[in-house]
Amino acid sequence: MQTITSLTGINPVWGVLMSTSIGIINAWGDFGQSRVNEMVTYINEHRDEFVKEVIEGNNFKTLFLNILERHMKEASEEKRKLLRNYLLNVGKGIDPNFNEYTRMNNVLDTISLDEIDFLKLWDIDGPVTKYLHTLPGAGGMIVTVSDIQNAIFGMTPRDPKLMALVAEDRKNKNNQTMLFLGYKGLLYTAFADNFGSGQEARVKEITAFGKAFLAFIKA
Repeated sequence: MQTITSLTGINPVWGVLMSTSIGIINAWGDFGQSRVNEMVTYINEHRDEFVKEVIEGNNFKTLFLNILERHMKEASEEKRKLLRNYLLNVGKGIDPNFNEYTRMNNVLDTISLDEIDFLKLWDIDGPVTKYLHTLPGAGGMIVTVSDIQNAIFGMTPRDPKLMALVAEDRKNKNNQTMLFLGYKGLLYTAFADNFGSGQEARVKEITAFGKAFLAFIKA
């Protein structure tokens, strides 16, 4: 309560949001309280980064309630970090024209951490993006699992975590991951009729929604 009072002193909207959340908080009791404390502490640590005009808007208020409830129910600490990053990045106003919050919420509910790690390969500074820019007709190449391996193995220095992500024994899993990311609208993915080749999934590029997703979950 002391932290909430401090936040309310900076902007009364925080007090309104917390008061509106009482029903959700009470429903989860002591179990949910620790997750609420986690969220409030995070907001307080980043209080100067939230843009006044953004957090006073109806979109942010609605999003706050959605994220708070998801944050209370989420068992994964890593997923809760992503939810907090999401709230902060929206509060910063990094993409003021974005309006697919329901879609974003649904993807965060269903996406796995492995899928997120894989999607990050297409980030603006990701190895796949850099790899494509070295090829003729940059950005126009269809990418397979083998191409992704080449991109990561060609890094200097090599990243052991990324190399483990695209190890030979993960080919089938990575093909499935690329398809799942396509189903979620994060990558433009097609499926070739060559079962068992390890090259079934083919990615054209990351979608606009995929780019927004990565921007919103970035720490």
